[in-house]
Amino acid sequence: MQSRRFVLYHQLRERYGITYVRVHLRRLMAKSQFPLCVNIGPGRIGWYEDEIELWVTNRPRTMYKAPDDGSDYRPRVLPRRRIQPEA
Repeated sequence: MQSRRFVLYHQLRERYGITYVRVHLRRLMAKSQFPLCVNIGPGRIGWYEDEIELWVTNRPRTMYKAPDDGSDYRPRVLPRRRIQPEA
């Protein structure tokens, strides 16, 4: 039987380009939108490598779908609002 390999948190960014913070990963796992982690030691978690690779391959490549009419559509980026200090 072949053993499954683990991916640690810092390896998510290095190997797969997953830049989510731990809190966001927990939220995604709670909504079943990211593979569940496994406790691999005291204070240490990891993910099965094959589950992470499957998740990465099933993700869409873009955040939006370009229109089919050939126009140069780009998603609108809203400017940041400046917070005015209270007087």
